[in-house]
Amino acid sequence: MDTAGNVPAPDLVPISPEELRKEGSRLLNAGRFEEAVHKMSEALQLLTAQVPNELDFSLAQYYYSYGDAIIAKLTNSSELFVEALREEKPLAHSEEEKKTGKEEEKDIEREEEKGAVEEEEKGEGRDEGTKEAVEDVQVAWESLETGRVVCEKKLEEDIGGEVKKEASLILGRIYLGLGEVLVMQEKKEDALIEYEKALKIRKKFNAVSYTHLRAHETPEHLVCRLLLEKKKKKKK
Repeated sequence: MDTAGNVPAPDLVPISPEELRKEGSRLLNAGRFEEAVHKMSEALQLLTAQVPNELDFSLAQYYYSYGDAIIAKLTNSSELFVEALREEKPLAHSEEEKKTGKEEEKDIEREEEKGAVEEEEKGEGRDEGTKEAVEDVQVAWESLETGRVVCEKKLEEDIGGEVKKEASLILGRIYLGLGEVLVMQEKKEDALIEYEKALKIRKKFNAVSYTHLRAHETPEHLVCRLLLEKKKKKKK
């Protein structure tokens, strides 16, 4: 009979790329954006290692999912960052404390010094955060752009109806993602082109909705909003 130390370990079941991607989607829906990005990256890397051609159609959904997760992380991080800047920490002084004039002056000096240090730290944090955000935007764009190439290449082939529909719907989601990245970069006219492409695909296949539309906007809302902004600029 084996001792406790000699009990054979159970066979480890390898996690598939699809399982990782589904876990990433679950984390995304739960608002755990950093973890979702990591999980989507794992899924993409694992499948890329299994597929000889990085432009194989089986990777299209993974390119989209990774890019979309990064966009969700960026959108959420931006909102939290703005909220953090708006928050003001009140000074904790008791009502019962009685300070002399000199003591109050010393307190003010200490608070000013503390504030200066905090501002410097915030500035460094913002610089690092901005640099990371810029890099994330670039990675999201590259992943989505690769997915676009994969889908458009697939649609050029003589493929059946279901595969064609799948490739088209993934491509529509990718166009939306590319549009969101362009909006982040203040390139709204370019974003409009991507949104219109997505809208065209959606109408063609009568798709009800896409999975992660920011701010509860449908493609129609996005197109209309950007068209109005474009017209306002022309009037000026």
